[in-house]
Amino acid sequence: MESRFIEYLRHERRYSEHTVKSYENDLEQFKSYLLAFQEDCSMELVETFVIRNWIVELMDQDYAVRSIQRKLSTLKSFFKYLQSLGHVETNPVSLIASPRSSKRLPGFVDSKSMKDLFWNGDIFDDDFPGKRDKAMLLTFYSTGIRLSELIGLKEMDFEPASNSLKVFGKRNKERIIPLAKELKNSLVDFLSAKREFNLSSEWLFVLDNG
Repeated sequence: MESRFIEYLRHERRYSEHTVKSYENDLEQFKSYLLAFQEDCSMELVETFVIRNWIVELMDQDYAVRSIQRKLSTLKSFFKYLQSLGHVETNPVSLIASPRSSKRLPGFVDSKSMKDLFWNGDIFDDDFPGKRDKAMLLTFYSTGIRLSELIGLKEMDFEPASNSLKVFGKRNKERIIPLAKELKNSLVDFLSAKREFNLSSEWLFVLDNG
């Protein structure tokens, strides 16, 4: 089915050979991941969580955001093609949010400085407020979500088992954001401190008094 899709791009959509090759490489890379994940690597049986886990793995391997965005777009187009042929009922990529580039920072703050701030500095205290502020800023910086979306996050929206965060944007549209290992660990650490403080709240980020 992948070869038919490639021919469709080449002859019906008339994509350039360079673009077609990029699609082909992305599909082959995902297929290799799928083979290691399950014996039956039929693309028609792929579920959303498998694709989401692949995206998380790419993020942990420090793939560029644009590269991950392209790979996710490739899969989305492929499954849309399968839908048009009646091979799948739903597109498993439809609920996965494409990773956004980190929030744009002033020119004098480079990526290394931000990493030093989060991981090597002592700006965040090792207590509840410090862990909360670190997790909150890292979430905002790493995912590219809006401030209103950050404030509206609930505990149930964070799914550590699947390394993902559920976000509700404009018109209550739901999207699932894969999380890099560092951000997931920071959120887990923060929630542990939150429970130690007996701060019971459905909201993810709360004040010191709940």
